[in-house]
Amino acid sequence: MKGCGVGGLWLTCLLATPHARTAAQTRMTADEMLASNAVQVRDRDGALTRSIGQIRTAIDSTLRLVSRLLPVTAVDITVIADARRAIQGYGVGGFTPTANTVEISVDPTFADTARTLGERIAQTLAHELHHAIRERGPGYGRSLFESLISEGLADHFAVEALRIPPPPWTHALNGTASDALLDSARTHFDDRPYDHAKWFFGSTRDIPQWTGYTLGYRLVSAYLAENPGQNATTLVDAPARVFRP
Repeated sequence: MKGCGVGGLWLTCLLATPHARTAAQTRMTADEMLASNAVQVRDRDGALTRSIGQIRTAIDSTLRLVSRLLPVTAVDITVIADARRAIQGYGVGGFTPTANTVEISVDPTFADTARTLGERIAQTLAHELHHAIRERGPGYGRSLFESLISEGLADHFAVEALRIPPPPWTHALNGTASDALLDSARTHFDDRPYDHAKWFFGSTRDIPQWTGYTLGYRLVSAYLAENPGQNATTLVDAPARVFRP
């Protein structure tokens, strides 16, 4: 590591200085690719002090694992103590605003943090790193269908890479509700823009929370069932249209 220490307001662990993605990456060794990423933890109030070791271990091991599967380079990974941006009832949340930026939010007050923090950071980071690499190809997407596929692929990737059970938002609907909402979603597949909060976070009464994640996981599952040998790693650059039912 380039540097690692605890300051009064923040802790930062830099693996290396990120650089722009170039064709030279194809000639990078595995260690060089890994070292091109940077990790920092922002903890202004010291709320994560007791969890720093657990966080660092989870980030390091997940980054190493994912880097063996995907060309993860020049990504800034920031862990933030922020209960508001963590998934309710899960304690951890993620956001990938660009192909070179991943944010992981941790709720330091979450009751089950000591037991589940490591595995949930790993799941979240694997998911978000898949987004980051997909951003360098077809992108996350601007339509509802494209976003459903990006989320479904990212969740499948975390499950496949970490060999963990699917997270709760991938099966938030029973079969009847899933069928009905998929039929409803089809009429909006090509909407640009679309209402992300409505479809993914249940911001309206007619669409339950996590519907988009469940439908996206289902769409990708259907494609994988019909295409043996493919997985979320091999499909990271696949355009959303190939998943169209």
